[in-house]
This record gives sequence, C-alpha cells and structure tokens, in this order.
Amino acid sequence: MTYIYTPDDAQSIADVIASFLTKRKYKVFREVPISKDASFRTTLLAKKADLSIMVEAQHKPKLDDSLIALAQLLEKKNSYCEFYVATHEKANFTGTLLKQLEKNGIGLLVVDASDQLMVVKEPKNPALIVRPDPTLKYGNYKEKVNTCLGNFNSPNSSLTTKNPRKEALGDMCDMVEALTKDLALLAVKKRMLKLAPANIDAKDWSGVIDTLASKNSYWLGKNPIISANLRFDLHSFRGARNLLKHPAKSKRQEAERQEQFAERMMMGPRLVADLVSIKSLIAKKKK
Repeated sequence: MTYIYTPDDAQSIADVIASFLTKRKYKVFREVPISKDASFRTTLLAKKADLSIMVEAQHKPKLDDSLIALAQLLEKKNSYCEFYVATHEKANFTGTLLKQLEKNGIGLLVVDASDQLMVVKEPKNPALIVRPDPTLKYGNYKEKVNTCLGNFNSPNSSLTTKNPRKEALGDMCDMVEALTKDLALLAVKKRMLKLAPANIDAKDWSGVIDTLASKNSYWLGKNPIISANLRFDLHSFRGARNLLKHPAKSKRQEAERQEQFAERMMMGPRLVADLVSIKSLIAKKKK
C-alpha cells in the first residue's frame, strides 16, 4: 500500500514500524483516521484487541498544532490508544520537543540504522489515566496516595515489557489494607471493639473488614464504624490482588485487565479518604 500524505523521507521509517507491528499481530492501516471526528490522519494506525496505536512518521520530528489537537481529542474521549511520533536515529530533537511530547502524552519512537525500533519516550494511554475527585482529603496519607497515582499514571508503552501500573496498584492495596487494620486497632483502643489488639493482628484483610462491619464485634449499644456499603467496596477493592497475581492469557484479556487496573485504582484514593475520615472521628472520641 502506498502513501499519499506522508513525505518521501519519512516513508522508510513508517515501513519499518509497520513491519514491526505486523509481526506482533497488529492489523496495520496507512493514513487512516482513528475516528470520524479525528481531523488528522496519522501515518500508521495499528489495532489489536481493543488497543489502537497511532504513529506519525517524520524525518525531522516536530509537534505541530494538528498533532496536539489530535492528542487533546484522544484525551477528551478517554480513548484506549497510544500515540507516537517516529523518526530516525540521526534526527535532532530538542528538549522543547520532548517537553511538548510529555505534556501531550505522546511517545517517541526511533528507528536505527539496522532498522531496529527503540521506544525513547513512552506515551500515556488516556483510558488508563486515573483522576480521582480533587476534593478528597487523605490526611497523613496524601504523599503516599499521590506517589501511587503518579506511578500509575506514568507513561507506559505496550511495546515494552515494563508495567508500572501493576506495582502502583499493589502499593495502593497495601496502603488501604494497612489503613483498615489501623482503624480496627484504634477502635480496640477506644473500646469500641470487644477484641484485643492481638485478635486484630491475627486476622487477614478480609477478616478485619468483616470485623469492622459486624455488629457482633462491638460492645452493646455501639454500632459498626464502617457501613455495609463501605464493607462491600473494601472487599471489591481487595479483589485487585487477584488481578495482580494472575497473568492474562491473551492480548484481549490483558487489555481488559489494564482497564480493570484503572477501575480499581480509581477506588483506592476514595477508600483512603473514607477510612482517614472515620479514623479521625474515632480518634476524637473518649473511651
């Protein structure tokens, strides 16, 4: 298939990348828009399962208004995609260009003299960016929550084997689990739970959640300090651990799992805020 809009000096770059993607079972199209409302046709559009990869091949890499507008459209639509500018290894790209790519979530691919592909800058997938309610309050956990979110939202290319999202979600699970247990220990200290600290320490996360929600765990006249809804949400979030343990068996399953990572990660900050709020109220109570 020939190119119509791609300059001659960028076509060899595009051909290398098209071959690379084809070998990895992507269906590759040339100069086809990703959607009807996309005003710009990238050099390549590759699809596999639910993931779309767009590549704009350039001999002299630059980020013009049309590319920025496309990146903004993809972000607005939360598209499940990755967007790259591609060039050759002898091309000059300035710090300004790299900052522009970073700002707009666009990756950078470089083809070397032996036609090998390098991911120089990884892109952001708009559908996998987690943006919690900015009004949530995390108390002393603010820095930890923001670190987890920053790591989860960091650029990550499907063309590499790195997966910072998995580790970040694991860290968020650890944080919520520790906070759940801290809340239970505080309830024991305030004589709300008729248990000893050792009883709490002996329980797994699931057991601590159920204890906090069970009326049988409290002294007569005292009500559970977490609601049935919060109990359900904590157990649902706890299920993220299963996502982390079991590898996907296909690319479609991996795409689904990545979206589930984002859904679970979205729950994490809200649960931290809820538990911190309850813990603050309990701390003020007299024994």
